[in-house]
Amino acid sequence: MASADPDRIGLALAPRLVELPAPADSLALEVEAFGPPARDQGLLFEAHGAARRARLGEAVRQARQAAGPEAAMRVLDVDPDSRVPERRSVLAPFPTEHIE
Repeated sequence: MASADPDRIGLALAPRLVELPAPADSLALEVEAFGPPARDQGLLFEAHGAARRARLGEAVRQARQAAGPEAAMRVLDVDPDSRVPERRSVLAPFPTEHIE
């Protein structure tokens, strides 16, 4: 899922631009497909969980592609009653196999 946000586009392009052997003289952008018109966009809180999970899976995939495999983590409760805060929760990789 693409975006028109300049910051996200820059984040996606920066690693590729660094790999160029010399400074770029020009930069071209090719559009492969357009998103849905504004009236067909999904709701903020959609009733259909499958579409939301698909968007979440795509977001996790893009985050991992841009920042590495540990870019998307989730917090798991391990021992919520522990008096030591560090033992209450742990970070674990976000499971993409259950999302897609």
